[in-house]
Amino acid sequence: MGVLRLVGRLGGAALGFLWARRRASRAFYRRLVRAGVPEEAARDLADGYHGPSLLELFNRRG
Repeated sequence: MGVLRLVGRLGGAALGFLWARRRASRAFYRRLVRAGVPEEAARDLADGYHGPSLLELFNRRG
């Protein structure tokens, strides 16, 4: 039972990480559009922006 709980927590953490990266990309897109970058160019740039890496996030926490 403990192993299933651990796998569930790791899966939840991974899913949360993916959602955080997606939110970062959307926020980056909105900032670019507000700054006057054309929407198509901002979309291309935001698609390439994924936010901080998992290692950077772990280093921030401790």
